[in-house]
Amino acid sequence: MKINPIAILQPYLEQKEMFCNGNAKVAVADDSEARSRVSQFSSVIFHKSLEEIPPSEGTVEIVYSRPVDPPERMQELMHLMFQELPKASADLRIAYDDALSLLPPSVVAKDWGFSVDSQGSIVVLEGSNALSKNEKALIEKALTQAYVGTGAEEVADMVVRMLELDRMPTGVSSRMGKYDVTRNNFQEIVDLRAYLETHRAREKYQTHPHDYVSLHFLGSHFLVEQISVKAEVKYEYKKFL
Repeated sequence: MKINPIAILQPYLEQKEMFCNGNAKVAVADDSEARSRVSQFSSVIFHKSLEEIPPSEGTVEIVYSRPVDPPERMQELMHLMFQELPKASADLRIAYDDALSLLPPSVVAKDWGFSVDSQGSIVVLEGSNALSKNEKALIEKALTQAYVGTGAEEVADMVVRMLELDRMPTGVSSRMGKYDVTRNNFQEIVDLRAYLETHRAREKYQTHPHDYVSLHFLGSHFLVEQISVKAEVKYEYKKFL
């Protein structure tokens, strides 16, 4: 499968001018202008720092003002996506392969996966093949001995952070940040074995198949594919029609 890096990056280069998560129609205004008219519009102005929405004659759910997007935030997101995540994924791949070498071929051949919980412990996931208690114990032992949990936790932390950064100061996103993925639900959403094996299948297209950092350069794209199937859309940016 051919991946177009420009197509993946394009949504992050587009600038959004209006934000809403409700029925209010909002025009973006300078902060000083909004302050000068606060008495006129106090019934429909909602600051995210408040816990409750002020009473209003109209219907207002949440109105987001548009602060200037700090360039450091986007720089951190790009750095994680295209530098740190590929490196962490490469380290995880090496540890995972070490774990496979400790398992019987019959267990390796079965359809199973793994993830990591909020405490950094490995979670073995059953696929289409049922696992016996002994097989599950063997997998857990192998993954633990190969220190897969360390790499899995690092990848999980990066994924959660990338989604947070993608929401920008507004708290909403039309891209990957719209999905609700935290360290508390990561193991229910992301199968790291499926993620690694997807990249293994692409090795034949690599000039240097064992350059795992380059192999996982677009790893965030494949993780978001998984996330989009299982995660709740909780922070979606809504355009005005």
